[in-house]
Amino acid sequence: SQGEDTEGRLRLRLDLTACYPLEVGASKVQRTVWMYQNQLVVLADQIEGPRIETISYSWHGHPESAWRLENNWAMLHQEPASALWFTSPTFSISGANVNRLPGSRGQLTLTAKGKNTPVIWWIFSHGGSPPAFDRNVDGKAIQVMGQRFSVD
Repeated sequence: SQGEDTEGRLRLRLDLTACYPLEVGASKVQRTVWMYQNQLVVLADQIEGPRIETISYSWHGHPESAWRLENNWAMLHQEPASALWFTSPTFSISGANVNRLPGSRGQLTLTAKGKNTPVIWWIFSHGGSPPAFDRNVDGKAIQVMGQRFSVD
């Protein structure tokens, strides 16, 4: 489903279950993406399956981007003065997560791997510094830039 919610945010919900082979055993792979004020993208993945214990993500940076990592945030910087900050409260993010793709001559990729949780959140923010966020105790909602995002 897609549309604009009551807060003026764009939202798109995708069922990606059929994108994975049956051997994976995914009974549900649902991604919800919100965009707010051309400055913030919030992504929520819900992945279910009896054998799915760990999840791995790979985020590729532009070959000309500079990387910076601080306080569990990654930042990609590209001239002229463009900064994209991103993080996930589910994963620990440090310099150890950033590697060169095999066979590449410069492109770096951030890889995050960890335990599957009911909702895996990612926050992408365009600007000079990363925004503060707060995740609900049950993990089904997150608040970023004064906006509450929920998978319910």
